[in-house]
Amino acid sequence: MAVRCIVASLLVAVAAAANLGDTVALVQKPVGVEPHPDQKVDKQRRKAKEALKHKDEESREQQLHENQLSEEEGRHEEDEVQKQHAIEEKSNKQATLKAAYHEKE
Repeated sequence: MAVRCIVASLLVAVAAAANLGDTVALVQKPVGVEPHPDQKVDKQRRKAKEALKHKDEESREQQLHENQLSEEEGRHEEDEVQKQHAIEEKSNKQATLKAAYHEKE
């Protein structure tokens, strides 16, 4: 906290002593200056980390999509099995009723 106050007071003093253009020049980096090598390495690390993050997100989305497809396929198969059982039960019931009717005649 004290460091912030000191830095702020120094900036105020510099701004009061010099005109605005000089103050901005102190804060801004010149246009043609190359970045520090450590900054280059940090930037490369951030880019690599970002690329890995996007790759992980894509693979996670692909896995979720595959899971959804397999769940839908499983549900569809269950529905087909239930339909087939219902058809078999209905045909068995009709066959039983038909046999009972023919026995009465």
